[in-house]
Amino acid sequence: MKKKFLILGLSLMISSCAFYAKPRKVSVKIPTKFKETINQYTIKNQNTYQYWWKSFDDPTLNHFVDLALKNNPSYQIALKNIELSKAYVLENSSILFPNFNLNTSAEKQKLSQRTPTGKFFNIAPYTTYNLSVSASYELDFFGKALSAYRASKENVKLSKKEAIAVKNALILNVVNNYYQIVQNAHYIRLLEKQINIAKKNLELGETNYQAGLISYQGVDSAKNTLETLKQILKTYKAQRNILVNAFAYLLGEYPEDFKFSIYGNMPKYLQIPEAIPSKVLIQRPDIQEAMYQMIENAYQKKIALANFFPSFNLTASYGFQSQQLNNLITQPSIAWNFGLNILEPILNWNQYIGQYKASKIELQQSIISYRQTVLNAFKEVDDALAQYKADYYNYQRLQNAYQNTLDQYNMAYANYKAGIIPYASLLTYETNLIQTKQQLLNQELTLIQDVSSLYNVLGY
Repeated sequence: MKKKFLILGLSLMISSCAFYAKPRKVSVKIPTKFKETINQYTIKNQNTYQYWWKSFDDPTLNHFVDLALKNNPSYQIALKNIELSKAYVLENSSILFPNFNLNTSAEKQKLSQRTPTGKFFNIAPYTTYNLSVSASYELDFFGKALSAYRASKENVKLSKKEAIAVKNALILNVVNNYYQIVQNAHYIRLLEKQINIAKKNLELGETNYQAGLISYQGVDSAKNTLETLKQILKTYKAQRNILVNAFAYLLGEYPEDFKFSIYGNMPKYLQIPEAIPSKVLIQRPDIQEAMYQMIENAYQKKIALANFFPSFNLTASYGFQSQQLNNLITQPSIAWNFGLNILEPILNWNQYIGQYKASKIELQQSIISYRQTVLNAFKEVDDALAQYKADYYNYQRLQNAYQNTLDQYNMAYANYKAGIIPYASLLTYETNLIQTKQQLLNQELTLIQDVSSLYNVLGY
């Protein structure tokens, strides 16, 4: 018999150690370097990555980012979720300590004469006064309370990473939206120049038509070109209104009250971060979220397993009881009790078995989700690097094309001044220059979005 009790005691001790141990972190194998590499304008100082948008050297953009972080409702909710999760930690910490209560009562009672006590003892109605302090404490032999407390602490870490993810997405959207507005403004100016050229072409066409030098088809074509450009201009102005409305929302302001009159400039230099695989695991908030969710589920599994074992509750009370209020707090009125309550579930095992199986499956899912998140992160970084390389190549190509078109325009302008080519030909060269500038402007915006996306997928 002693041997059986010894084996039972040892098994309980081993189980208790397992319950109190912290879950092991799941390791994942990652590549030593990314598939795509870029060395052009790479920032080596990683301390600057936290404020990567400041590399654009635009004080107006910096102001709007700060404003968004201060007023954006989604980010404010994410910060409140951190406070809420901390409150749950405080709530769960209470189960690690004894519970004390002050009990006061006054109860008037009459015994029924249909009961043995009332039948043989004709006791008149009486009042019982009670003043006592009671205490209860569950002995956490199997770490159920501790696991719940630790799980709530992991949830705080999870909430913090969720807030960082919201913050990163907010900054990304503010930067992209801002430069969309800036690009839109520059594009509108170029369209207005094109419209002025189209008006001049129409005037020349009408003059040449009246002089019998061209058919009316040339005039009609010039009119169509002018109307098309005017329609494109209306579209871009409407797009600007939509972009400004979206920007106001990101800043937590009503579009009706938000005035955005700044045209701004596109950044002169674009600096990209150095892509280091190990840093992705540390910086990416979604990876950190998945990891903390996995640890929290591991604690939930411990809690589900602890349900199979008995719970031990210590209870005690000390105070006074009397039928007379004037002698309540006296030596003879002292009453106390203490005891140990052991509860072992018997008929509800299916419930606990189901909870335990569900907790195991949820833990397995979170482990798979963690590995999937890491895998997806590396895919996104490689995609972002590849996209930047392709777009940067196109940007360089368009820069060369723009410079060639500019040289052609300058030569045509000199020939026009020398009387070698007519004014209509000069307008054609100017139109080509504006169209090439528009293409370059679009590619500049694409490149800015690529850089912003790269910082985001790296976890900044």
